[in-house]
Amino acid sequence: MTMTLKASAAGGGKVAIFSGTDLAPFNDPQAHLDRLYFHSDLAYPTVIQTVTGSFTLPALAASAGPAYTNPAIVLFAHGRSGIPAVLGRLTSPAVGWCGSVPVQMDQYGAGRFVTLGADATHVVAHAVWWCHRTGGFPAITLTYEIDILDLILQ
Repeated sequence: MTMTLKASAAGGGKVAIFSGTDLAPFNDPQAHLDRLYFHSDLAYPTVIQTVTGSFTLPALAASAGPAYTNPAIVLFAHGRSGIPAVLGRLTSPAVGWCGSVPVQMDQYGAGRFVTLGADATHVVAHAVWWCHRTGGFPAITLTYEIDILDLILQ
């Protein structure tokens, strides 16, 4: 499939990258989203702030299980009106913070997982764990890097 880069100074200047050689995606991007890789008329979410920090999950005894979800762990105030889209990375351990990320596992296959989210005022984390009756988890400090996007979800 042919890739086309088209730019036009006429009409305020447009730029597009699309598949194919006809100009339909350039002229009517909404009707040809399946062929577009980029079009300057479309709005794309952008990162407006990156915040780094850390939080500590306390030690967890086997008697605290078998399954438990803690209240939201407030990481920081995002300062946006509404609930913003957030993207995150745990930097220690180094892993993308997508979905429920395992941060501790024991020899029985039980684990401690963290998820990233936001509410109307704060970026938050949730920790969920499943403990074997004879196991537990030591305290762990996690460091993160979180991007706040200009996209308001709600």
